[in-house]
Amino acid sequence: MRFIPLPARILLAFCVFSSLALAQSLLLFGFSPNSGLFPPAIRFVRYAGGPLGSFLYLTRDSFVLNDGVRIQIAGINPNAQPVGTSPTTTLYNIYEGSTASQWMTNVHMFGGVTLNNAYPGIDATFATSTMQTITSQEGQGEVSFSIAPGADPSPIQLNVLNTGTTPFQGPDGLWFAGGNIPGVFIIMAQATQTVAGVSTPLACNWIINPSGSLSIQLVNRNPALGTNVAITFPDYDLVTPQGQPTPGFLISTIQYPSNFGEDGSLSNSNCGTTCSKAVVASVGSTGAPTWVTLYGGSGNDDAEYFNSTQNGVSVSGSTGSIDFPVTGSAPDPTPGSTPDVYLANFDPASGKLLNATYAGLPGMPYLIGQIANAAGDIAIGGGYRDASQPTGYVLLWQPLQNKFIYRYATSEPVAGLAFDANSNLYFAEREKSPSKSVLGGGELDPAGNPVGSNVVVNLPTGSTAGSMQLQPAAAANAFWVVYQLVQPSSTGAVPPPVWAALISPALGTAVNTRVAYQGDINAIGLTPLGNLKVLLEGTANTEVTTPDALLVAGCPNTWYFAILSPAGDLVYATYVPGTMFNAPNTAFNFSTQNESTGPPPAVISCIVSTAGRLPYDAAAPGELITITGGGFGPLTTVYTTPGADGIYPSTAGGFNVKIAGLDAPVFAVARGLIAVQVPYETALPTQAGDTLTLEVFENGQSLQSLQIGMQSYFLSLFDTGDRNNSSGLPALAALNQDGTVNNAHNPAEPGSVVTVFGSGAGILSPALETGGLSPVPPADPLSVSSLIPVCENCTVLYLGSAPGLSTGVVQINIQMPTLGLMGLQPVPIAIALIDMPGQLAFPEATGVLFVKWPHARGQD
Repeated sequence: MRFIPLPARILLAFCVFSSLALAQSLLLFGFSPNSGLFPPAIRFVRYAGGPLGSFLYLTRDSFVLNDGVRIQIAGINPNAQPVGTSPTTTLYNIYEGSTASQWMTNVHMFGGVTLNNAYPGIDATFATSTMQTITSQEGQGEVSFSIAPGADPSPIQLNVLNTGTTPFQGPDGLWFAGGNIPGVFIIMAQATQTVAGVSTPLACNWIINPSGSLSIQLVNRNPALGTNVAITFPDYDLVTPQGQPTPGFLISTIQYPSNFGEDGSLSNSNCGTTCSKAVVASVGSTGAPTWVTLYGGSGNDDAEYFNSTQNGVSVSGSTGSIDFPVTGSAPDPTPGSTPDVYLANFDPASGKLLNATYAGLPGMPYLIGQIANAAGDIAIGGGYRDASQPTGYVLLWQPLQNKFIYRYATSEPVAGLAFDANSNLYFAEREKSPSKSVLGGGELDPAGNPVGSNVVVNLPTGSTAGSMQLQPAAAANAFWVVYQLVQPSSTGAVPPPVWAALISPALGTAVNTRVAYQGDINAIGLTPLGNLKVLLEGTANTEVTTPDALLVAGCPNTWYFAILSPAGDLVYATYVPGTMFNAPNTAFNFSTQNESTGPPPAVISCIVSTAGRLPYDAAAPGELITITGGGFGPLTTVYTTPGADGIYPSTAGGFNVKIAGLDAPVFAVARGLIAVQVPYETALPTQAGDTLTLEVFENGQSLQSLQIGMQSYFLSLFDTGDRNNSSGLPALAALNQDGTVNNAHNPAEPGSVVTVFGSGAGILSPALETGGLSPVPPADPLSVSSLIPVCENCTVLYLGSAPGLSTGVVQINIQMPTLGLMGLQPVPIAIALIDMPGQLAFPEATGVLFVKWPHARGQD
C-alpha cells in the first residue's frame, strides 16, 4: 500500500516572538485551592496541558476529569478533609477580576492533595503523573493509599462514575469501554511494601463488587509492614516529546467549564459553556517553570501574542470581561466594546503584573499580531468583527508608562507589522472584501504620522492575501511583504502560491514578484547585500532553482530557499535538506545562509517519478525515474534517442547509472537531474525493507549512490504541474480524442475518449524490452478488471504499452462521462491497481482532465 502525503502546513503568525501552547507542558500547574472562583464543592483545581487544555478538579472525595468521569473514594471518614501536600517550587500569581485586593502573588501550589485518615490507619492522596510512551507522554491521574502497619485495607473502595459503562477485567487492569468513554479507560493498581528500606512489589487484584464499586485484594501482604497502593488512570493529557518547552517565556489560554454538573455552576457566569483565562509563564533551563501567572476577569480571556523586551514581558489578547485586571494608571480602564483587546506587561523575574489596560477599541476588535521596537514599545494591529466598523487599526503602547503613543485607523484590517531601526512602523492591510483583490501597505513615523501614502498592490480578480510576514527593506521608507496568494480555485489541499511585494509608501511604488508556485512561509530576512531571503515549506517539487543551487528539485523533507533583489529578480534559489520532522537540518541555517558561495559539491539526494514528479524511496521495474541532486550535470539538457537497434543508450553527457548492478537506459541529463528507466530485469526484494543500490557515474568515476526500494508497480501519471482549477489537483498531460492537447482552453467532449500517460505499472504482458520502444500495434493490455478508475461515470478502456513510445511509458484510454455539471469542469481522475486478486485497490495516480458539458446533469 502506498499513500501520497500532502505537504505539511504550518500557518505562521507574523509576530516576532511566536506563542508556545500551554499544552506543551504537563508541569506548569499543580493543585491550587479553590479561592472562591469555583463552586464550593470544588476543593482544588489543576489546570492541565493536553490537546484540549484539560482541566482537573478535586472534591472532598473525588478526582474529576474534564469529561466528567469521576473517581470517588467511597465511604471515607466524614471528618477527613483534603489538604495540599508537596508544595511546588514554582511561584504562581493569580489576577482574577479588577479588584486589586483580591489578586494573589507568590502563591505555592501543591503536587498532591491528601486525605489524612481517610480510613482507619489509611491516608489517601490525589496526584498526577506522566507515563512515557514511544511517541508521547501521557498524563495519568493517581489515587494512592498509604496503609499503616496493622491497618485493615478492606474498607478501601472506589466508584468510577459517569462512564456510561461497567468495568471488566482486561489486560493490565480494569477496562471501561463504550458509553461516554473515548477509546478505553483503564484503571491499574500497583502495590508495594518496604522491607529494610527496600520497596518490593506486592500482588494486587481487583474485585468488582455487586454494587459496581471496586475493591482491592492484597495477596501475601505482611500486616506488620506498611503498604502503598497506587491506582492510576488516564487524565487525557497528551504531550509529544518534541513538544517539551524550551527555556524562555510562553503564553497560552486555559479553559474550564462554567457548569460542573453535580458540583454546581459558576454564579453569574459571563462566559457561556466554557470559560477561559490567559496564562504567561517563564520556563527555566531545566524545562520547569520558575513562575506562572494566570489572569483574566469573569468573561473569556486569552493570550495571543507576546514580546520579551527590556521593559518586561508584554502580552496582548482578546478579553470578553468587563472586569479585566487593569491597573490604576490604565489609559482605558473600561472596554471600548465586548470583546475588546487588552495589553498587559509582566515582570520577567517574578511574573507580577506591572501594567494592564484595555485597548478601548469599538466594534469588537480582533488581533492579527504584535511586535516591539528597539525601545520596547509595543505595536498591535488587527481589524473589527462589527460590520459597521470597516477599518482596521494600529496601536503603539508604552508598557512601563501604560500609555498609548498613538492610535491609527487604517482603511482595511491590518495583517502584518514591522519596525525599522528608526522605529518607523510599516503595516500591510488585507482587504475586508475579497472582491477588492488588493494588498495595501503604509508607513507611520514614531509619532504615528503617515509617511507618504498607502500603496495598493492589485491581485488577480477574486484573490486575497493570506498568511504573510513583513521585513523592512535595506532602502529607507520601504518594506517587503511576503504573502500567500489565496486564489478562488484554492482548496486547501496544497499551499497557495507565495509572492513578495516591495512597497515604498514614500515613493508610492510597489514591486510584486512570485517567489514560488506553492508554499508556506517559514522565515524572511535580509542578506548583508540588502536582498530579501525567504524560507518556505510545502513547496512544489519543481520550483525554479539557480545554476548554483545546492539541490535543484524537491526531495522528501526538503524546504525551499530563495533570495530576491530589490528589483524582484531571483538572485539565488535552491532546495535545502531537512530532517524526518520536516525542518531544515544542521546543514542549513537560515540566520547565516545568505548569498550564494558558488558551485556546490556534487550530491545525489533522491529519486522522483518522472511522471508524477513526486519524490519516493522506491520504484517499479520499467518505471521512468529522475535522479535528482545538485552540483553536477550540464546547464543545457542533453537528450538521447534510440540507436539503430531501437534501444536508448546507457550513457549521456558522460553520465551513466547502474541499479542493482544493471545498466539503466538514460533519456536525459540536465543540471542536477538524470532521467533513466529502471531495468525490467531488476529483481524485487525478497523481504520487507530490503533495498537496492543505485549508483551514478561521471566519466567512469563513481559520483554517489542511493539505496532505493522496489515494488511490483508504482503507477504515476504525467501532468503539466498546472493546478489552476477548483480541484487543486494538477492538470494531466493528456490527448483528446481528436489528438489535440486537453486543457481548460481545449476541453474534451462528453463521452469522448481521452488518453493519459503514466509510468510505473510494472511488468506488462507480454514482457517489454528495457530501453526499447513499445510495439505497434501495442502489446495486450492489462485486464481491465484489475483497474478501478476513481472517476464518476468514467470507463477505463485500455491500459497497456504506449505504441511507439518508450517501454517505460504506459497509455490509459478513459471514456469521459456523458453528463455532468453544465459548462467547463475539471474531472478528477485516479487510477487504482488491484494489488492481488481479492485485495483492496489503492489509488496510485491523480490529476484532472477538462470536460465541457453543454447540459446540466439530468437534462436532455
